[in-house]
Amino acid sequence: MSGPGTATVLGTTGVTGTPFAEQLLIAGWTVYGVSRRRPQFKAGTPLRQFIPQPVDLQDTAALQNALRAVPDISYVFHCANAGSSAARMQSMANLLDALEAGAPHFRNISLLQGMKYYGCHLGPFKTPARENDPRIADNDFYYDEEDMIRQRQAGKSWTWTALRPH
Repeated sequence: MSGPGTATVLGTTGVTGTPFAEQLLIAGWTVYGVSRRRPQFKAGTPLRQFIPQPVDLQDTAALQNALRAVPDISYVFHCANAGSSAARMQSMANLLDALEAGAPHFRNISLLQGMKYYGCHLGPFKTPARENDPRIADNDFYYDEEDMIRQRQAGKSWTWTALRPH
């Protein structure tokens, strides 16, 4: 990714979405911020290129209408937390449907994942954890989300990235 682009940040009111959007704005990106409420950015954040999209990711029609209105999106950064695994999976399906239908310049979706991918919430886990380690039984939604993305992306021109801590 070189130079400023056009991005959608999902969850711009969240603990990762807000600072992520701030950094993109500082770098000169145009940012469509998807959240149910308007984010509270740090003083001095350049907001000229911030366009709020007050949309609930569970509302399929509203999400499709919102993304159809901004067809210049090329990158999506998924920082939203939908609450439950089922809600997050439905939100992801809604998002991919809306992007494929109304964002012809869509090139990449980045999933911001957490340590639960490696099983930290289940107790002690192998460290260092590696991306090619076997999957952990009874893990969080990350595996289902990744499987959905892999299936939906097959044969398409867009790509995906998973960003994990450590």
